[in-house]
Amino acid sequence: MRLLIVSNTYPPADISGVASLVQETARYLHKAGHHVDVLTRQADESDGLAIGVGGSKKTFPFRAAKKYLQLAGVKGYDVIHVHESDGLPVAREFDKARRRGETWAQGKLVATLQVSYDEERRQIREVRADGERVAAPTWGERWFALSKARLHAYFGRRTVRLADKVVAPSKRTREELVCDYGAKDVAVIYNGISIDDEIAKARAAFEQRYSEGSDTEIVIYAGRMRTRKAVAVLLHAFQQILERPKAELWLIGEGEQYDNLQELHAGYKLGDRVKFLGKKDRVFRTQDGKKGLFSYLAKADVYCLPSRYEGFPVATLEAMAIGLPVVSTTVSGIPEQVKPGETGLLVEPEASDALAEALIELLADPEKRRRFGRAGREWVAKEFTVEKIAADYLKLWENLAGSTSTEQPTENP
Repeated sequence: MRLLIVSNTYPPADISGVASLVQETARYLHKAGHHVDVLTRQADESDGLAIGVGGSKKTFPFRAAKKYLQLAGVKGYDVIHVHESDGLPVAREFDKARRRGETWAQGKLVATLQVSYDEERRQIREVRADGERVAAPTWGERWFALSKARLHAYFGRRTVRLADKVVAPSKRTREELVCDYGAKDVAVIYNGISIDDEIAKARAAFEQRYSEGSDTEIVIYAGRMRTRKAVAVLLHAFQQILERPKAELWLIGEGEQYDNLQELHAGYKLGDRVKFLGKKDRVFRTQDGKKGLFSYLAKADVYCLPSRYEGFPVATLEAMAIGLPVVSTTVSGIPEQVKPGETGLLVEPEASDALAEALIELLADPEKRRRFGRAGREWVAKEFTVEKIAADYLKLWENLAGSTSTEQPTENP
């Protein structure tokens, strides 16, 4: 099969979880004997699959479309797979050529949309912790809601109409795409992660710490600091955890709400019990020996994601793969990846007291943390590896392309 993947999010320009998933999926399919090209912004010289088109995030969609037209007549792709609404210009060029009956445009178009930008826009509002206002959108976030989010939603709706198949990363996201974008034929293929050497190093460090009798109580959050992530609710909840003398909160990431969170931290008088650690690469250690994200996860005891809106977060999968129990919320695709009472605990969004109670429950019970952590690690290894996700995508592509395979991608329970 000849496959073209179009993704604005891809290493090294983007090191997010979704970007890594796209890269690992492409590598898996290449190793399986398929021809794979990836159109993205930057191409690392060691990545033989990526084709960099240059430019910025804003110009990528149009640069990608131009490059696609240069490649398509020569390559004759069986499947064009666009990620997010950035792929609309490529989708339009493919659709126009297909309508003209061009022999090189007889393949199929698939679109993966991680979120509904209509819903993302609706989530740019005040953050409340049990009714108390703790954060408000920045001017940049408000401008995003008024401009970029609307544009992304428009591009998303147009992409959905052109695609032969739409893919959502969760059942909840599928409902949003049907409601907001008018999607009619949406498959669910969850996001996944690669259990690679970096995760293995973190696992080993995590296990060694516990085997040596660790008695720490470290809660960790990793992600962008924006209103929909509701990190302010976590800070508010942590006030109730200060009574535990060993409890600490580590916050990894940057974003629009960073300054506001610093002000809350000072106002709540949390002192050095809360550490702002900045943005970290998704590795155990960087090439210059600095600690990466996975090093910090290996030293933590509970991973907390207090979001009020998500798609299907990869960061949670990485934390579970290392062995951390999760405390999160009942929104979006999170209940499809975290099993309440088995791999973690879930509370309603913006419920500060309930969040604090869940964190205290796990911090006070090391055995429960270990049990949840082991179950989470097994759950990720069974259902959310890049190998399984890539295989599900391959089934979908083969079916669309008219292969002898008639299997449909499986949906995880």
